Amino acid sequence: MKELKLLSLVLVAGTATMFTACTSESDNSPSANISYESVAAAQQVPVTFGTYIGEQAITRAGYKGSINTPAELQAQSFGVFAYYSEGDGSSAGAYNSSTSAPNFMWNQEVTYSSGWTYTPVKYWPNEADTNTDVDGSATTTSGKDVLSFFAYAPYVSPTTKSDGTFSPAQADGITQLSGNTVAGDPKVTYAVATDADNTVDLLWAVAAADQTTPTVTGGTWSNVLAGKPFINLVKPMLAATPASTPINFSFKHALAKLVFTVEGEFDEVSTDNNNVDTSKTRIVIDNVAITSTFNTNGILNLNNGTANVPNWTLGGTANLALNINNDDIVGTTAGSAGLKYNSGTDSFAGQPLGVTKTPQHLMDADGTTKFFALIPQTANMTITITYHVFTLDTNLANGYSKITNVITKTISSLALAGSNAYTINMRLGMETVSFNASVAPWGAGGTTNVDLPLNVTTS
Repeated sequence: MKELKLLSLVLVAGTATMFTACTSESDNSPSANISYESVAAAQQVPVTFGTYIGEQAITRAGYKGSINTPAELQAQSFGVFAYYSEGDGSSAGAYNSSTSAPNFMWNQEVTYSSGWTYTPVKYWPNEADTNTDVDGSATTTSGKDVLSFFAYAPYVSPTTKSDGTFSPAQADGITQLSGNTVAGDPKVTYAVATDADNTVDLLWAVAAADQTTPTVTGGTWSNVLAGKPFINLVKPMLAATPASTPINFSFKHALAKLVFTVEGEFDEVSTDNNNVDTSKTRIVIDNVAITSTFNTNGILNLNNGTANVPNWTLGGTANLALNINNDDIVGTTAGSAGLKYNSGTDSFAGQPLGVTKTPQHLMDADGTTKFFALIPQTANMTITITYHVFTLDTNLANGYSKITNVITKTISSLALAGSNAYTINMRLGMETVSFNASVAPWGAGGTTNVDLPLNVTTS
């Protein structure tokens, strides 16, 4: 069998969806010990948090692995920037994208333990114009103060310094935050990892489409817009239970996710019409490499202007090489080695079953799908796959043949959008080496008479 070409690279894009399961208000400490009867609207109400999470999250920032569910987010933590804006008697406070400072919370870690908690506990400002106490009496304040909230996940190392840098410095992933004295929108600096093992994701928080707005002075949080951050919020009035209304962050994926699958296209298959006959032929993967002139770093503004679209400022470009090495390539289940070329036992029997007609993910030994997280951009990329074909043949000295293939394909103008997952399906075109034989009939060569002497009878 001889492999002729890489037939195609099939791109599949999928958008992230949202889990509607969120932390209930009763789970949101630190408000659990507040007595409703004793708390009036003019008294202190703690700020609490809840979460939604988008599907297909993939994250590592000092952490490697997937965050696809609320439970997986709860196993991590997230960071919050909060801004206090003071109003006066004639006008309400207002967040300013250029001049406001993170004077209420800066990189505040929020962790989960039966509810989302943090320390020290912060309280809503009480100046919210005319309010109503729980006993129905009116309370008047001198102005309207507001809070604005931004968040990212997962929370970076506690070694973050006040200027937003890290000690020790981070080479890739989240490399810096805007410092606690920097005015304006909070920002996260990010660098692309070149090895799939070091891939780092970044999530940012917005309001969910079905965000429940609490009762406040004059109505509800009407300025909470789906897909946007929580800006200029006044203190919510207490509900009918001793719990503060949480800020329910819906976390979205700021990066584009790139994953890889591989399948074979065979002109000769086994009786199940699905796979090549693995008792005679095995195709195994050695390496996958992607090269392109990518934007390798950028700055994410946590205050996105377009709903549910990450607000990136792209940094410099470089010829970036992304690699999935032999040691990283496994099969479709944890602990298997269904695709990985076994260089240690370079024989037919020592190889796994390999590529089939069913697409298989390139996975780690623990079953984690290999992926790259890239800054949203339009890119041209060249993909090179190295694979080997082992064919059992007892007539050969080694008992088998081994053919090494290095196939390259270029994809032009691939638009990578934030919060989207893209699959590159590598289809290996496999064509058997075959022989045809024919027998030519005898041709009509004509007749030649040869006269021999006559036999003469003598007496």
